[in-house]
Amino acid sequence: MVFLRGAVTVLCFVIFIFYSSLPTYASSSVFFRDDFNSINDFDWIISDMQNEVEIIHNSSNEGLLRLSSPIDHEIPFLQLKKDLGLLDNFYIEFRYRMTGPGFGSGLILSDKQLEPYSREMSWDDFIFVIWPNGTGGYSIVSRPCPSAEVTCVHDEYRQQVSPTQDSQWHVIKFNYLEGVYTVYIDNVLFFESSHSDLKVKYIYFGSPHRTITNTAWPIHELDYIHVSSEEDSIVQKFKMVLIPGLGSSWNLDAIMDGSTDSDWEVPEFVDLYDSLIKSIENNGYVRDKDLYIFGYDWRKSIDNLADDLQDYIDAMNLNTGEKIYLVGHSMGGLVARSYVQKYGLDNVEKIVTLGSPHQGVLDAYPVWEGAALWGDVWWEKAALELAVHLNRKPGESRVKALRSQAPGIKDLLPVYEFLVSNGLKKPLSQLSQKNEYLAELNNILNGADSVMKTFMGIGIQTRSALNVTQRTGLDKLLDRWEDGKPLANNPFIFADGDGTVLKTSAAGPFSSTLEINKSHIGLAYEENSIESILEEFGLDRSKAEVVEPDKRDNFLAVILRSPGRLLVCDESGETCNENFGLYFPTQKLFLLPGYGGQKISAKVIEDGFGKYDLHVGLVYEEEDWSVLKGNLEASNQIDGYIIEGRNDSTDIIPDEDTENHYLNAAASELGLFSPSWDRGGYFTKARDKNIAKNLRLKYIRLLRTVLRQEYKKAVKKNNPDYLLAVNAVWNTNDYLARVLLKGQGKNKESSVAAYIKRTKNLSQLVNTRLAKGNNLLTGMIYEFASKKMANISSLDTKEFDLRADLLMSVEYLLYTTLDNI
Repeated sequence: MVFLRGAVTVLCFVIFIFYSSLPTYASSSVFFRDDFNSINDFDWIISDMQNEVEIIHNSSNEGLLRLSSPIDHEIPFLQLKKDLGLLDNFYIEFRYRMTGPGFGSGLILSDKQLEPYSREMSWDDFIFVIWPNGTGGYSIVSRPCPSAEVTCVHDEYRQQVSPTQDSQWHVIKFNYLEGVYTVYIDNVLFFESSHSDLKVKYIYFGSPHRTITNTAWPIHELDYIHVSSEEDSIVQKFKMVLIPGLGSSWNLDAIMDGSTDSDWEVPEFVDLYDSLIKSIENNGYVRDKDLYIFGYDWRKSIDNLADDLQDYIDAMNLNTGEKIYLVGHSMGGLVARSYVQKYGLDNVEKIVTLGSPHQGVLDAYPVWEGAALWGDVWWEKAALELAVHLNRKPGESRVKALRSQAPGIKDLLPVYEFLVSNGLKKPLSQLSQKNEYLAELNNILNGADSVMKTFMGIGIQTRSALNVTQRTGLDKLLDRWEDGKPLANNPFIFADGDGTVLKTSAAGPFSSTLEINKSHIGLAYEENSIESILEEFGLDRSKAEVVEPDKRDNFLAVILRSPGRLLVCDESGETCNENFGLYFPTQKLFLLPGYGGQKISAKVIEDGFGKYDLHVGLVYEEEDWSVLKGNLEASNQIDGYIIEGRNDSTDIIPDEDTENHYLNAAASELGLFSPSWDRGGYFTKARDKNIAKNLRLKYIRLLRTVLRQEYKKAVKKNNPDYLLAVNAVWNTNDYLARVLLKGQGKNKESSVAAYIKRTKNLSQLVNTRLAKGNNLLTGMIYEFASKKMANISSLDTKEFDLRADLLMSVEYLLYTTLDNI
């Protein structure tokens, strides 16, 4: 394009204002933005002949785009895929630098698609172009005439930006409003057109044209480019901290041994926030540069987590005078607001909370007072369940274990009247367990309302209140339901919300709110919600990208505690450990999300000698754990077990080589507390395969009477370890009965029905008597019996003999409970 040589290039500045915080767009006016932290072929058509399109990062890891070329006929270029013709008016801003003499366009604004490298440039190819003059300077060349030049004739109008070399960065703005173009350089008006019918549709950076002869090309650099539909849409971009919900952050060692550790992070299998993170990254943010994910120990109180967030902000150098954004989902939103209410607003520009229970959440009540499961997704349940199960001390109730491991759950209890007894709401002042922290936080906002925006999920019936009655004697022994036990059938009262958090609770005491018809987890990943979040932070909502998260709601856990290696495989034995589920070799933990009840094998492989505990847990609507005891005492010993799901519980069968190890380990453990417990030899005879089945069954039932006496001794000595050892032998005894009776049906259905009726009546009697009891171990025996009763319902209804025998086992345990009240 010979006629443009000597013209001055101005238009090659693409938008990138250098603040310590980068610019961004507000609200729905955003059309496009790129901060060039990476090469983005999602929005650009890229022509890079010899790897001359580069992303260059400075010492702060902020990126810029550089185009360069050796002496050649061509220079690389990028074409924006988005069509500006869709906008009635537009505002383009970019930060640009040209270095060195040469020729070739820096930036082209055109109304047509240009065919790459097919010919030289003509006037019809552009509306504006930035063009170098060969000495290091550049001009803006315009087809629209300036308003002040009455003698201008359509076509070629040039205005120099610099006649000589200028290697400085410049912020250039091209605005189009009601048919008039204006150009600003470093916020100074440079050009204003008369009314023009020419409308820019396409943006090119670099040159899609070729020259007749080999030509030296200058280096063109873009720091950023932003396009919006409103002039005032460009606002400051701030670094952002994402704070996920309860159970999203993991530190396996801390979870499994109950220790304190600051090294918490969101693992790959927690993918609920991938959509939000990806959508923010699509807007030019970069992880650990201006986008941070705060992994935290959700077991702690909210107040302590506010301190941890302050420490994190300091550690990440986010407290240097710059403002930051905080966005928190569920419990994460409470952490964010608690932080600003405790440490002030000086460094926080805005907080967005997604379904955060600012008035508490009813689901926290059954967790805090009943040690129920938490969460809808398997990893939420797993995080808390592993902490409670593995760190529960012998003789400690599950409720006490939960409260000691996760005191932060209390800070999620509702701060409104939510318990209903005999049709009347119970005043909060009368409750033993109250959420005083959140109530105080809501009473004194300390200016937090000025930076808060709360997203509320709506359109789903959500648990709002709970009908309760007086707790039973067993509940008292097990520390459950001190403020009221939920009624057995349909105890909940519902109101509008996201299925977990009420609309009113998600709004909280704050004035700026947004309703979105989404579920609690949907607020964190579904498209409409992500778009609204981006918009709230002034980002481009069109760059929302949805990644469907894992929503499986149950899991199987296999955990080895002690020496040895763990190998968990599918039934074929060919797919194992990390190829089968999630496997953590250091912690000897295997997790299988979405377990469907299929047979799997678990092997304990000798890697050192000693006793082991193999924990097998199926967690769905309730938790069901079995702990198998074994002893690695021979080189190359392998103990194998087959695990198979039955409704909400599991059958665990040792293989033939392992059976003796399994039985011996249980007997040996009880022998530590009562060396002569099997003086009649019943356990030895019950497992002797050379004895007739009917005699073996006789010894199994005689053994139950022996074990009743061992329970009495354990309760009298108040020794929970002793009691757990009796439980283990009782389980192995029931296992022997199951092996002998499986598939047999001599008993009639009517006989089984009579057993069930008798057992239920006995259970009611025990419940009544337990009101006078005061020993936790007695309650543990009854709880053991209740779980066995629940598991019987999962047996094949035609296995009458087996069901009758297990009902007999439950009956013995219920009488044992009565013995110890």
